[in-house]
Amino acid sequence: MASRITKNAAPSANFQRLRNASLLDSRGFIAGEWRHAAEGRTFNVYEPSSGEVLHPVADFGHSDFVRAIDSAYEGYQSFYADTTAKERGAMLSRWHSLILDNADDCE
Repeated sequence: MASRITKNAAPSANFQRLRNASLLDSRGFIAGEWRHAAEGRTFNVYEPSSGEVLHPVADFGHSDFVRAIDSAYEGYQSFYADTTAKERGAMLSRWHSLILDNADDCE
C-alpha cells in the first residue's frame, strides 16, 4: 500500500471558513509547545465519505513519541502536585467556555 505521507497539502475548503483559524494546527502539542515532527514529515487526514483531504498533520516518529510520553508523565506528576482541585476545576471551566465560544467551528 502506498504511503500517504506528504510534505505539504492544502487544507480542505471547509477549514478555510473557520471563524477562528487558530483552532486548526497541523503541529502536535509536546512538552507545552506546538511542534512539528522532528523529521518535518506530515500525513493527510481524509474525510472518509468523500476521500477529501481535510488537513495535513505532523507525522511524529519514534523520538517524537518518546519525548511526548516522557513529557506527559512529568507533566502529570508536577501538575497534580502543584495545583489544587479548585484550580483544576477552574481550568476545566475555562476550557468549557472556550468550547462554547468556538462552537460554530467545532461542528
